[in-house]
Amino acid sequence: FAYDAAGRLTSRRCPDGTNATFAYDGTGRLVHAENAAIAYDFAYDAAGRLLSVTDSAGHRVSYAYDAAGRR
Repeated sequence: FAYDAAGRLTSRRCPDGTNATFAYDGTGRLVHAENAAIAYDFAYDAAGRLLSVTDSAGHRVSYAYDAAGRR
């Protein structure tokens, strides 16, 4: 396992011997994760709520919130 100065996980060795890496934005939110097989990008709104997750094959899962902030 490897961590950045803020204590966030930046990489880990997977059981199959490959590495997984993780990247964060300036506010500490996970914005990218990848391993040998696939990558994921995470998008957030101005309130910091997760809006979407897109994989490297182009598949996207989107999230919406009501006025109370419930997903």
